[in-house]
Amino acid sequence: IGVRLVGSEMCIRDSRGAPVSEGVRVPTSVSHIAAGGLLREPADVRGSSAVCARLLRTGHLWSRVRVQGGAYGCGASLDRWSGALTLTSYRDPTPAATLGAFREAGGALRAAASSLPDAELERVVIGTLGALEPPSSAQGRAYVSLVRHLTGYSDAMRQAWRDEVRRTSRADLAAFADDLDALLARPDAPPSVVAVGEQRTLDAVAAASAAVGCPPLDVRDAL
Repeated sequence: IGVRLVGSEMCIRDSRGAPVSEGVRVPTSVSHIAAGGLLREPADVRGSSAVCARLLRTGHLWSRVRVQGGAYGCGASLDRWSGALTLTSYRDPTPAATLGAFREAGGALRAAASSLPDAELERVVIGTLGALEPPSSAQGRAYVSLVRHLTGYSDAMRQAWRDEVRRTSRADLAAFADDLDALLARPDAPPSVVAVGEQRTLDAVAAASAAVGCPPLDVRDAL
């Protein structure tokens, strides 16, 4: 089993390149969990995807994982260069339940597509735009400029992405929700799960992940 970098995401693969899941056993009751997989082909990733990920992170996942589940934090991100989606929680007392919340993400986003007030959708779009250009030091700006130059990420491409973010519609939310549901049902590339915790926690995560069709959990000790 090895870890392959795809864009900025880590995809866990076996020697044949098939996705696998991994458990890291540690002597602590504090746990962490992540689930992810290929949501879209890179050519199909649009700026609206960033809005959908932010809405999941600040809406459904925040409510289910942070508020109800008691985790210290949660996240959702879609890497635009690989199309890989990652859902995460950290310092999580109930990671198996969190995996269930991940599974419900598509339905929650679909419900938001039909019921979210226009003002709330606008707020999420504005927040997504703000995150594209965070405050930075001179050194940070120089580094970002260098990376953009080396990768060919032009100003025109950046503007196109911002325009796609601004045009995010309810139809985009519904389409992203459909892709989330399809990811869980994809037999050729099911989502991988990584969990860190004590043995009984990993056993619960293994059972929960198997129930939703994720690859078997390969458990190893951290030390």
